[in-house]
Amino acid sequence: MRHALACALLMLSTLAQAQSNFALDANPGSYAVGLRVLPQYDAARPYQRKAAARGAAAVASEQGRPLLTLVWYPAGKEGNGNVAGGARLSSADYVRITRADEQFALPAEEAERRVAAWVKARSAAMPQAAVLQEMQQPTLALRDVAPATGVFPLVVYAPGFGSSAAENAELCEFLASHGYVVMASASMGSRGRTMSLDIEGVEAQAADIRFLIGAARQLPQGGSGGSHLSN
Repeated sequence: MRHALACALLMLSTLAQAQSNFALDANPGSYAVGLRVLPQYDAARPYQRKAAARGAAAVASEQGRPLLTLVWYPAGKEGNGNVAGGARLSSADYVRITRADEQFALPAEEAERRVAAWVKARSAAMPQAAVLQEMQQPTLALRDVAPATGVFPLVVYAPGFGSSAAENAELCEFLASHGYVVMASASMGSRGRTMSLDIEGVEAQAADIRFLIGAARQLPQGGSGGSHLSN
C-alpha cells in the first residue's frame, strides 16, 4: 500500500506544476503539522556544484551530495488543543528554506537574491502582485514542534523535474495532518543542481529516495514517548 501511495504522489507532483504552489482544496486531518529541516549529506556519492563566479571551475563538495531534507510529521498537542511552541511558516518561508537546497549556509544577501529570482520566474506565469500575496499565506506547518505520540507510516515524496523539496508542501502538510511522516529532498541531477532528462538523472533521484528511506530510521521523531515510523 505504501509503495502504491509513493507512486501516486510521484505522479501528482508533475500535475502540481501548473497550479498554485501553495493551495490545496482539502480539509486537514486531526493532527497539527510539524516541520523539521535536516541539512544532510550522502557521503557515498560525489557532487560538484556550479561555480559562483562565471568561468570558474565547479566546486566539489567534500562532504558528498547535499540533500536538504524537509520532514513533515504529526505534531503533539497540549490539553487545550494548541501546539506547544514553534513558529508557523508562511509560503515565503518555504521559498527561503529551499533556496539553500544545494548550499546550506547561504549569506543573507545571496538568499534574498535567490528569493527575488524565484518571484521573477514565478511572475511569468501569474501577476507579480498575486505571487507576493500568495507568499504571505500562512501554512499548516509549525517549525520544530513536539511530535505526536504514536506509530506513523512513512511517505517519501519525489518532487517533479528539477523542483524543490517544498514543491508540493501543501500536500505533504495534508498527509502529515492525517497521520503520516513525509520526507522530501529536491530533484537534482547527479552532477549539479540542474536535473538532467536522462537515465543518469533518474538514477540520481532514485538514489536520493533510497538515502531518505535509510535516514528515516534516524529521524528525531523517534525516541521514548515520541512518534515512531511503522515498518
